[in-house]
Amino acid sequence: IFSDTALPTASAGTDLTINCTQPTASLQGSGSPANVTYLWTGPAITPANQSQPAPTVDQARTYILTVTNPSNGCIQKDTTFVQASFTPPTVNAGANQTITCAITSVSL
Repeated sequence: IFSDTALPTASAGTDLTINCTQPTASLQGSGSPANVTYLWTGPAITPANQSQPAPTVDQARTYILTVTNPSNGCIQKDTTFVQASFTPPTVNAGANQTITCAITSVSL
């Protein structure tokens, strides 16, 4: 009797950041052997993107990748974290100014 219990490898990639100029991130999942299947879970994972190696997400949180070796059913998991950095820029339009009949324009 031969026992095939070799675990696949799973990598959810490095942690990522979303921000005002880049509001989405592509998760970078990988696994081996070549015919593994992918299953992502997390807040921005949908049925349409859960089995892709690199789904695009737009929410910060932890994402879990489960890699399954279909030849023996063994699984391996890895996680990655997407953080948000949506700090608004500082804005200053200057001091309040008044336009009157005598002062018909002001510089901002």
